[in-house]
Amino acid sequence: MLAFIATSGGDTALKPVLAAQSLAVPVVLGLSALSLLEHTRSPRSSDTINVFLFFSTMFDAVQVRTFWIRPLPTAVAVTASICLSLRIILLLAEAQSKSTSLYEEYKNLAPETLSGVYARRVFWWLNGLMRKGYKITFDPMELMAIDEEFGSRGLLHAIEHSLPKKST
Repeated sequence: MLAFIATSGGDTALKPVLAAQSLAVPVVLGLSALSLLEHTRSPRSSDTINVFLFFSTMFDAVQVRTFWIRPLPTAVAVTASICLSLRIILLLAEAQSKSTSLYEEYKNLAPETLSGVYARRVFWWLNGLMRKGYKITFDPMELMAIDEEFGSRGLLHAIEHSLPKKST
C-alpha cells in the first residue's frame, strides 16, 4: 500500500516518510528475531534491546500522533500505528523476567542476575525478599544465592592481589 502511494506521484515531501515507514516494519520484525535469538542464549534480557525499544517507542509515539494530525494518506498513519503497537508489545515482552523459561543451568542464579534493565534500575527484584522478610525472620540458609563474583571468596582473592605485598 505504501509503495503504491509512493509511486503514484503526489507530494515529493511525502516520499521520505513513506520510505521510512516501509522500512520500519522489517526493522521491527528483525528486532523480534534478534530478541528471540538472544532469549535462547542469555538468562537475562538484553539491556541494549530494552533501551533501544524504550527510546524508539517514545519517539515513534510522537511521530504517530503527528501522522494522524497532519493531512497525510491514512495508510501512512495506519502503518506507523501498527509499527508502534508491535514495538510496544516487543518492549513489554522484552521487559519480562525469563525466570520461568530458563534452562536448568540458570535456574539457581541470583534474582538480580535474572532481572531486566528496568527491574535492576528500581531494585524491583528485592520486592520478594522484602515481603518474605516482613513475614518471617531469615536464617542465613533461607537467603537467596548471590552471584559468584560478589561472594566473599572471590572478593578476598581480588583484595589480596590488589594490595601491595609487605616485605619484612
